[in-house]
Amino acid sequence: MNTNSGLLHETYSMYYKDSNVDVFYDSYQAVLDSFAHDAGSQPRTLFNLVLDSVNTPQVFAVLSVNNKNEPRIYLLHRPAKIPVQLGRNSSWAGQVFATNGDVIKDRMVTVQFPAEPFNVAQKARVLSVDDTTNYFEEHREDLFVPTVAEDAANSKELTVRNMMWIPTFLVPDLLLPQGYAPRDFWQIAITKLQENGKLNDCEIFVDWMRVATTAITVRVSATRSSESFAILKPSLVVPIMDDELFENRNNIVNKDLPGRFNQGMGFNNAILKLADAVAANTTNAVSLVKEQSEKIPSKKWPESISLLLTYQQVEKEETLPPIYLRLAKASKQETRMLIQSFMTERSNQDDAFCSQPLIVNVAMAKCIQEFDYLPGHPDTITQGLHPFVINNGNMEAREHSLKNAQRYDAIENSSLGLMLQDLDTLLANEI
Repeated sequence: MNTNSGLLHETYSMYYKDSNVDVFYDSYQAVLDSFAHDAGSQPRTLFNLVLDSVNTPQVFAVLSVNNKNEPRIYLLHRPAKIPVQLGRNSSWAGQVFATNGDVIKDRMVTVQFPAEPFNVAQKARVLSVDDTTNYFEEHREDLFVPTVAEDAANSKELTVRNMMWIPTFLVPDLLLPQGYAPRDFWQIAITKLQENGKLNDCEIFVDWMRVATTAITVRVSATRSSESFAILKPSLVVPIMDDELFENRNNIVNKDLPGRFNQGMGFNNAILKLADAVAANTTNAVSLVKEQSEKIPSKKWPESISLLLTYQQVEKEETLPPIYLRLAKASKQETRMLIQSFMTERSNQDDAFCSQPLIVNVAMAKCIQEFDYLPGHPDTITQGLHPFVINNGNMEAREHSLKNAQRYDAIENSSLGLMLQDLDTLLANEI
């Protein structure tokens, strides 16, 4: 989808926040009705309609598993079929690929779009919206709601499609490539839906979330059963890129994000790349299967969480600014790029102090994540955040520079035109 907003979007987080992109905000039901299980559209017909609707925001939620076989909900967007071209052979022709999560400069995760995305799944018994929220609040370690008994109060059976179109205004907060545990996805999405008064407008999507966050009992054998999900898809497939597939996906992303390489061009871009190279000696792509090492801020910063809540003037960690919630879930490899994306996004807002984003290197990211803002001593420049880094990092270095400055000042202001070696001789004899 290409808009005429005049903004050079750098990331998909910025892109989907643009009102020129989120054209269905007033009534998402106009799109969601097409994805109702009883809408009458055949799955293949609906899939073709999705691929043809390039002027509609195309972001879809899918429940899959990560490398630990744990359920995760991923956002796949901009699905497109590789065209069959006359006279050319292609190993990708006719296959559909999409982008997983956000794109930051050249960091892009391409996956194969799951098969049978819009087939109608089997029925699943789920709790009400309020009961689902209450369950996750009371069972903070559970990744999903366990199988709901048939006689459970306020429960009902729902039928949904395997994948679901997601309301555009939710997308910017759900773009981590490693996906989200069902409970995390629910808490982020349902909170924003409630805050914006969109529960009724997005009822079809909410029903899909209820199914995606609730397990069902599956009979494995005559004597054994296990928990699974009605809409669970296999692990996402990340293809080994060749020039053809890269060019196809890169062209799509470049149309959406014409400014993704603009930020930090020239000198700043060199600094950013140098910081990456020094830190890792390589450019590591964001891993699809990289797991969330910490789930919530209180586990990430157990000793500092109370102080963080006080400084941010909030009572619950769920209401902390998004950067802390996402940093708590991010791996060490993703921390710097995550902070960089927030800095870049902030600098593009109307009330930003400066339109030039701050370049976040690894050391700065470490200071921010560990709340290590001040050094233990004024002369220590390897600890804490600084407005700039001076070359003279200790008292001896500063004294040496001061003497040099005084010597050259004496030469500059002398009416006798002393040469440097003459001045050295005079100073050595204290003349």
